[in-house]
Amino acid sequence: MLLALAACAPLAPALREGQLAVAQEKLQVSPVHLENGRQLFVHRCGGCHATPSVDELKPDEWREELKDMAPRARLSPQEAVQIYQYLWAAAQP
Repeated sequence: MLLALAACAPLAPALREGQLAVAQEKLQVSPVHLENGRQLFVHRCGGCHATPSVDELKPDEWREELKDMAPRARLSPQEAVQIYQYLWAAAQP
């Protein structure tokens, strides 16, 4: 199990300090909220298929992808928002 999670780490990396700062300011969310979004992305999205790389899509494209995939992954609206916010933050330089 740990090996599987470690293998996903490059695709869904922890956010860097600068990304956290931008997300906290622009989205008004905590680092814990963003980490929860990352964990949901790895476990819920990666539970059915290979975890996609966070830079595979642009933030607007992720929003559309989440609209399509959230019902299949049985994500609550709040969980989908957390995943999107993590992906948005991960797209920041």
